[in-house]
Amino acid sequence: MAGTGANGTAEKVESRDKVNAHKRCRSGVPGAHIFATSIRFEGGEDGPEVLHFVVLKSAEGLSVGDNWNTIGMRGTGSHDVFLKDVFVPDASIAARRPADQWHKIWSVVRPHCHSSCRHTLASPAEAAAAKKKGDNAAGALGALEKLAIVQDCHGSIKRLNNHHDFKPSMDIVNQMLSRKTNIVNAAIATVELAAQVRGSGAFFKGNVMEQLVRDICASHFHPLPERKQVVLTGRHAMGSNPITGESAR
Repeated sequence: MAGTGANGTAEKVESRDKVNAHKRCRSGVPGAHIFATSIRFEGGEDGPEVLHFVVLKSAEGLSVGDNWNTIGMRGTGSHDVFLKDVFVPDASIAARRPADQWHKIWSVVRPHCHSSCRHTLASPAEAAAAKKKGDNAAGALGALEKLAIVQDCHGSIKRLNNHHDFKPSMDIVNQMLSRKTNIVNAAIATVELAAQVRGSGAFFKGNVMEQLVRDICASHFHPLPERKQVVLTGRHAMGSNPITGESAR
């Protein structure tokens, strides 16, 4: 299971770190055996660091909350994970990076992550189009139009990724994240329009549209949310640090 976000604290104890943290929405917790996450460490030799490490799910002090009770995305099992005085040996730390700075690791992770995103919206939108009669015609065509934006942006992301053969750069990350925002907005609009065309049946449990309506809401929470992406894109355009906004000059 993965655990992005460097919240929490780490304290050096001999050749290992004592970690305390509350990690929210960790996908795949019920079936996982290993927890991969990161945490802030103030005691780095050159200043605050972020430590990326793995720990066994069975490690002493690690517990999983029974709190994945959500509107949508229920099948992901994204329960909270609690780390209380969990000891992480130095050998388990896979990477260290300076805190509060954009690190080149994100220029690798983000393009890989977003190139693998998929949205199963074609069938609902096409089904809506098949019902384009009278007042439903505008909604059906609108759903297909928004679906085309999703497909175009996803195709562009795949080309930027080039089958994982690319030179990591902030330019690629910015283009990936911008397209991700466009995909999210167009995907939500696709589902909403398709549900309208389907009619009140789309509001009943067991209908494929009802699940999509709930699940698509979670798109906003996947990094980066739109407002943070817009800030990052603006800072990049001005040649500023994408994290702090400070001028690179």
